[in-house]
Amino acid sequence: MTKLIFRFLICVGAFAGAVALREGGFANTRGPKQEKPSFLTHSARFKSALDTASRGAGADRIGDIVSNARSISIPGSKVGHLSTVLPGEAGRFYIMDGANQHLYTFHDSDGQLQPLGRKGSGPGSYVWPTGLSYTNKPAAGGAPDLWFTDFRQSRINRITLSGEYVSSFPISEQPYSAKGIVQDPSTGELHVCGNLSQGFGRTYVLHDYTSDGTFEQSRFELPRKALELNLDAADDCYFTTAGQRVLVAFPFDYKIYSITHDAITPILSKAGDFAMPTAPLVFPNGPVSDKLRAYDDWTMTFTPIRKIVAPDANTLLVQYQTFSPLRYRVDMWDLRNSRLIRSAATNYRMLDAAPDGRVFFLKNQESSEQPTFEVMYGSANQ
Repeated sequence: MTKLIFRFLICVGAFAGAVALREGGFANTRGPKQEKPSFLTHSARFKSALDTASRGAGADRIGDIVSNARSISIPGSKVGHLSTVLPGEAGRFYIMDGANQHLYTFHDSDGQLQPLGRKGSGPGSYVWPTGLSYTNKPAAGGAPDLWFTDFRQSRINRITLSGEYVSSFPISEQPYSAKGIVQDPSTGELHVCGNLSQGFGRTYVLHDYTSDGTFEQSRFELPRKALELNLDAADDCYFTTAGQRVLVAFPFDYKIYSITHDAITPILSKAGDFAMPTAPLVFPNGPVSDKLRAYDDWTMTFTPIRKIVAPDANTLLVQYQTFSPLRYRVDMWDLRNSRLIRSAATNYRMLDAAPDGRVFFLKNQESSEQPTFEVMYGSANQ
């Protein structure tokens, strides 16, 4: 039961760092409330590490990763946590707020947040969105649509960039907590992340569907060592597309995999300053806040991957949490030869890349009830 509850809770972005929940921790199916979101505090150990990282900001080396940096401000009055930020064209962004379970659009020209899609139950509506990704562009050209997973309704939805309903399909016959989603740019196949372990005796975390919602297969069984450490309770994953390839990584080891319909193939890995977990994930009895603080402390025992982003077909950025002394390290890889180009310590949280290759980072993700989210972007340094 503890695992199931926690899988439900970490959908708000525990792996992203700033864990934010509405009081009570459950989705509001009647539409957004107007008051500011409330925040659960980090554990004392985690907060101390954040404070140390903040004091060392002068040593930030994000400039080694991106150049020609610029910034924009996204209003924070309606948003509890920027779980996902998809950069679009002409200054537009598509945002998933994991704290308040909402989708928004934002345009830099007017600085306004607008609701995307509609809150509610049934196909096309959402209760708790947990994964957001672009569709393939139509064969005749034009803009892509958006795929998003709905954790509470066990449904995958497709909407236009303006929020109009296109299609959806349920995933309840393959019961798992839907998280990330990506569409293969070559085949149109959908890959969805989520833990299929309750009552099934095997733990698969990747699930494949056709673009019309036909289930194909579940793959990538967690090893016994991972189950002994309770890592199936921390079942997040990170997708990116590099040209025509889909890549995926998991928080608890430093291996990047290429996904096709027929195989999941490791293409690069790293040891050295990346530490894998050795202590099991254990949750105390008591309120949700105590469980999340225990999770904070557990993540301090290793160096979890937090994000992977491919600004182009040949380059991959991997971000993992180190607190040594800055919060993150970003590695830049050449995918043509699996060569590590450079590494840089930073406090900036990596978000995603735009179609033109610009990479976006969140600067001030740890501020509670902040008036704005400061987003920095620049060109990846080759």
